[in-house]
Parts: sequence; structure tokens; C-alpha cells
Amino acid sequence: MTVAPDRASATIEELTGHRVVLCDSLEKVYGVEEPRPHALGELVMPKADIASFQIALQPRPGWSPGHVGGAVARVSAPEGLEVTTHAVDLVPCPLTASTRRDERYDHTGPALLPDVLRPLAEGEGLALAQLQWRALWFTVRATEALGEVEVRVELHCEHTGEPIGSVTVPVTVLDVELDDSPIICAQWFHVDGLAQHYGVEPYSPYGWELIERFARAAVESGSTSLLTPIHTPPLDTAIGTRRLDVSLVGIERTDDGWSFDMTRLEAWLQMCRRIGVRELEMAHLFSQWGGTSAPNIVDRTGQLLFGWHTDSLGEEYLGFLAAYLPAVQACLDEHWGGPVFWHLTDEPHAEHAERYGKLKEAVASLLGDATVTDALSDLSLWSEGLIDPPIVSTDHAQPFVDAGLERPWLYYCTSQSQGVSNRFIAMPSYRNRVLGQQLFHYQASGFLHWGFNFWNTQLSRRPLNPFLDPSSGNGFQAGDAFIVYPGTGGQPWASIRFRVFREALDDLRVFTALAERDGRESVESLLGIESLTLVDYPDDPGHYLRGHAAALRALAG
Repeated sequence: MTVAPDRASATIEELTGHRVVLCDSLEKVYGVEEPRPHALGELVMPKADIASFQIALQPRPGWSPGHVGGAVARVSAPEGLEVTTHAVDLVPCPLTASTRRDERYDHTGPALLPDVLRPLAEGEGLALAQLQWRALWFTVRATEALGEVEVRVELHCEHTGEPIGSVTVPVTVLDVELDDSPIICAQWFHVDGLAQHYGVEPYSPYGWELIERFARAAVESGSTSLLTPIHTPPLDTAIGTRRLDVSLVGIERTDDGWSFDMTRLEAWLQMCRRIGVRELEMAHLFSQWGGTSAPNIVDRTGQLLFGWHTDSLGEEYLGFLAAYLPAVQACLDEHWGGPVFWHLTDEPHAEHAERYGKLKEAVASLLGDATVTDALSDLSLWSEGLIDPPIVSTDHAQPFVDAGLERPWLYYCTSQSQGVSNRFIAMPSYRNRVLGQQLFHYQASGFLHWGFNFWNTQLSRRPLNPFLDPSSGNGFQAGDAFIVYPGTGGQPWASIRFRVFREALDDLRVFTALAERDGRESVESLLGIESLTLVDYPDDPGHYLRGHAAALRALAG
């Protein structure tokens, strides 16, 4: 597949001995290696949407950072085109890959790798280092501009004003307005991470501000769904321990049974409507990996009512659910009305089938015709009718598809580290971007990831600073647990992986719109993905940029 440019490519001017390279969003600037130039040399984007590019810089020999400071970018753009500038910061990654890996990693040992997109204040420079490449990231938002325009970036030394160079990027804004995501996208949102990092009560006034800011960021990254902690989600918690309580429902035991305060849940639902959340996922009703225990559930005073010590099928806990679930459902009916997904236990396996069946039967009458689904890898749990629809791991999805599962809901996490796409920091960005083509090719109904902002060690034994340890205390490959950083002033800072994941979902939006007009076979032929699979996909970053541009141009006619 080729996309013939219909106008000149970008122009780059290098001044006073500095090196300047225009890069696309799929290049990672690692410092010592000269970066790959932009695969298209231009941006092609729909109106009312976003696109990104990078500028990589290497200072001239003998350049003194103490004297001249960093590199300041002055951006000129036409009216209706907004451009924001970020420094691409490096993070220390003690664990980049597991023993179960393939050859398509950029790094497999401890490394200092680019990931954080740190906002730059007006006049603030990108710190440079001798003999090394550093990058600036530019996000372009087309608010009103249309047609062929340009973004010009002039680079100067922060203290002396000495010119470093300039880059002029052609931007084509097409008269195409895309629909919202055609799939469910769930990236699990962890309220405790916000409260612990910023040192606030989860639902204090400032706690709510943080929640809304980061939930908006989740929607910006492509999420359509939000994990809703009616009680503290029983996820990645060591047996016998507790995570910070973030339950939305106030629970009180009374002489007559149970009383429930839905004030926080109602506020959560109002926020979700305000920020554009389409679907809700309820916190799992039973413990992870088999559902043997109840979640950690506390009353309004903080006293533990149920937890690891509670048999999930015990009379007391099931009696509680008989009062709790109808009360929650009544609140949802009154204040939400949109799609809701319920979970029982995350990632059950074949040995859990008998108990899973009993758990499902125990709550069936309480949930009625609501959708109940869980992430799994074992085909038998679906083929025997225990979990339908299933949320299937990408490295186990093909047998489900071969067995007749249509429009699969897919997920990946730390275990999907070999062959399939993923978004670890040490992976090249095309392995993140290919997901959009795969979701389209498999006609997926949804995608799930467990970590939008999980900032704990594995099993949540302690909170940590993701800027200093993105490997969750050597529990997961760096970046598996989150794609957003807790920035200064309570602001969410995106990562490279955040932006590229959004681009993958934007690919899906474009391909879906074109397929509705021209048919799926026509789109797959245009993209050259007739034989694409979850493990066999192009490793050329330009393939993904060309495919996006070609589909947009075709859609625009």
C-alpha cells in the first residue's frame, strides 16, 4: 500500500551545528541512536480531532547546557489549529521484559527509556545533553481549521536565544468528522492510586477533583467505560491484605438488615455523564482468580464486614448481596440508565469452573438480564456456557474465534508478552498501534486493559511513584500497569503509550466509517491487512501512518 503525497513534505532547517529531525508518533527517541525520520513527512487528520509529531534534537559538539539552557520551541499555527508542546522525559525501567518474550522488543534489560509527556510552560526549554538525542512532542488539535495548512516550530536556546533550527510541518485537515468509538474500551481506573499519591481522602472535595481530571484523561485516551468502585475492587490484592477503601456505597448494618447510602455513587454517575463515559463496569463481586472469597467490604465507620476470611458462597455474604445488589441496581436505574457490565471474579480458569457456576447461579436472580462477563483465557468456560460474552486474552483468542465466537471482546495484560501486541515501555510503538487494525480485522466488540493508573506494587503491598518505578516493584514489565502519570498540581500527564493507544483507536474509528460506506473487504484491501492476525502483523511503523492517511483520504473522497 502506498500513499502518494499531493504536496511537499516537511522542511527542516538546522542552524549553528545542532541536529534536528522530524519524527512521527511511532518513533521512540532513545538518546544514543539517531532517530528515524517521519514516515510521511506530513500530518493527515480529520477535523475536530488530534494528531501528533515529534522533533528530536542533538546539540552541537561542545555545547554547554549550563550556559545556554534547554531548547525552547516557538510554535506558529493558523487559527483553528491548537498545538501543545511536551518534553519527552526518560523513566528508569528496572524490569522491561519477562523470560516469556519475543525478538520484537527495543530493550530487554534495565534501561532509561522515553515515556512521560511532561507539559512545558511558556518559554520553558527541553533539557539537552551532549552526544544525546532528546525529543519534544507536539499534539495538534484541529478545532476549526480545514484544508492544507502548516505548523512551524522555531527552536532557540533557552538563555541566549541562539537559533537551533526550525521545522515546518504540512498538515492536511480533511472534511471528515468521525463517530465515537465503535467498541467498548475499558481501562480499569484505580481511585486508590490518586488518593495515595496526592495524599488526600478519596472523596474529599479535592479527591473528587482528581478523580474527574483523571477520568477525563481516561476518556481522552480512548476509554468509553469506567470501573465503578461500588465497593473497593478486589483486584491485585495479596491474600489477607487490604487496599485503601474507596467504596462509593455507604453500608450500615441495622436491626432489620442493611441500609445503603448512595450519595457518592450518585455523584459518580453524574460525573460519568458529564465527561462522556458510555458504559459502567461494576467492581467484581468476588475475589480475584477463582472467587473463593468475598471482596473487602467495610461499613461507614471503616469496620471490615466481609473479606478474605469470608466464604464467597457463605450464607452471610449471599444474604448481604441479596440486599446490596437490588439497592445498587435501583440507583443505577434512577440515575444512569446506560449500559452496565457486572463482573464476578477476574481471570478464572478451568479448575474454578464449578465454583464459578455456583457464584453465577447465586446472583442470577439479583442481576436479572444484566450483562455478566469476565476476563479469561480458558475456552471451556465459554464453550460450556459459564461466561458469555467472554473477555478473551489476545494470545488465547484464536481458538475462541475458530470455535465460532463472533465479535470477540479482547484484552491483554502482563502475560500477553510474546507475539501479540501490547504497550510495554520497552516495546516499539507499532506494537501498540497495531491494535486498531486487529480490532477492525477481528470485528471486535470491545477491548479491556487492567491498568489505566495502577501505581502500586504487584499485589498492592505498597503504593509507589510511577516516575521512579514503572515496573510495579519488579512485578510487571515497565508500563504494563498504567499509561498516565500523576503530574504536578494534580494534573494527569500522558505517556507516549497513552497517545499511541488513542491513535490505534482512532484508526479503528476511521476504518469502521470507511467500511460502512465501501465494505470491509475494500478497506482491508486498501490497508493490506487481509491476512493480519493477532501474532502476525507488519513491523514497519510507516505502514500504520500510511494506512490511517489512506483511509482518511478515501473517506473524504
